Amino acid sequence: FPVTIERWEEIKALVSSQRNVFCLEATFKRDDQLSLIAASDCLVSLHRGEGFGLNVAEALVLGTHVIQTCYGGVVDFSFGDAVRGSVDFVSYELVGTTSADYHFGDDNFWAEPSIDEAAHFMRRFALSRLSSAPRVGNAVFRETLSEFSFDRVREVIRTRLVGIQ
Repeated sequence: FPVTIERWEEIKALVSSQRNVFCLEATFKRDDQLSLIAASDCLVSLHRGEGFGLNVAEALVLGTHVIQTCYGGVVDFSFGDAVRGSVDFVSYELVGTTSADYHFGDDNFWAEPSIDEAAHFMRRFALSRLSSAPRVGNAVFRETLSEFSFDRVREVIRTRLVGIQ
């Protein structure tokens, strides 16, 4: 993190002999993105700051396990009974940023995820797959629809706007 071109080439070389690891370098159409997420055992989202986190929400709806930084908008919908056991939360350290990190980065911060903890969760998940852990997409789908539907989000925004007028 961040991965340089040279480091990416090293990673590809390291996994090239692995039959179950793929480095995909392509732009996918929307349907193909969803198909990839649905076909995956796990989505890893080690973000430093995430808005809504559509890819995480989609993975949960599709029943795909998620390993994610416990920071940002994804936290709003990735807790609860419906997703219990489907998400591993990676701890982080808040790190100051500068304009060299990204636009408007001065006097700001982001969440630097623990790579060691993420690796621990990945190993644990891989071992658990040997026992064919069940997917929970239907329960997550119902909870996601009720809590994050257009109507519900519109109502939350409307209430907040009325409150700050």
